[in-house]
Amino acid sequence: MDNDLIEFKTYQTIDTSDCLEITDYQIDHVEDNLLILKDTFGYKIASMETKIGKASLLSNTAYQHNIHFEDGMAIVVENDLYGVIDKQGNYIIKPEYIDIKYNKDNQTFWVREINYGLIDKAGKVLIDSKVSGITNKSSFIYNHAVITIVGAGGTLKQGLINSEGKTIIKPKYSRLFIIDDERLMYLKSKKKWCIMDYQERPIELKKYNDNIIKFHGKIAIVSNRINENRQYLMDLDGNRIGIDSTYSADTTWDFKYNTFSKNEFFG
Repeated sequence: MDNDLIEFKTYQTIDTSDCLEITDYQIDHVEDNLLILKDTFGYKIASMETKIGKASLLSNTAYQHNIHFEDGMAIVVENDLYGVIDKQGNYIIKPEYIDIKYNKDNQTFWVREINYGLIDKAGKVLIDSKVSGITNKSSFIYNHAVITIVGAGGTLKQGLINSEGKTIIKPKYSRLFIIDDERLMYLKSKKKWCIMDYQERPIELKKYNDNIIKFHGKIAIVSNRINENRQYLMDLDGNRIGIDSTYSADTTWDFKYNTFSKNEFFG
């Protein structure tokens, strides 16, 4: 990268209206055939031409934050509002939002005004942020995401959507987690976690009758129903992993050392 930057800094000034004077900009980095430039007004994008020494600005827009492309798209900030552009500098999503997050798994974008909405890579609105009522969301895994709305009495309720923005489970659970492409975990009571499928059918674990505390991937932390200070690991078939351990309220399983320890791994 350093050699590339040195080479580009030797470009000669181009005396045309649609080309930039390369000496007027600091070259921040290079992505494919694009130069990401910086001056006192912000960041700009230039396309390198085949003739040595030429680089044309895609537009005169100066973006506030640095620019990094992923899957041919980049989140940009203009006038404190977020949008998305392609590698030609065209807007896929106009800068109208206070925040945007990219979901690489399904190439969609969470966009936020007051509430959250969902837009695909073609700029199609899948969930309208103006009417969604979604106050929080998870990233997409297994082509699904957990959404949160404010329910009756101000209580938070969670449900599930797919990658097309369609509701799979209406928001009615106090806590909901995606385990894999077939199973979910939901909070049934203050200390009782249960498992169900995507059609909300309960899944019983054949060898298990204690309280699930929380899943990490396909492994659960479980507390003994009789003695809540006894804790062990369990797989999705209800098999115990390792031995019981005594724990306190701030103790969780440390996967790195395969032991219970004081940390915030599970949040």
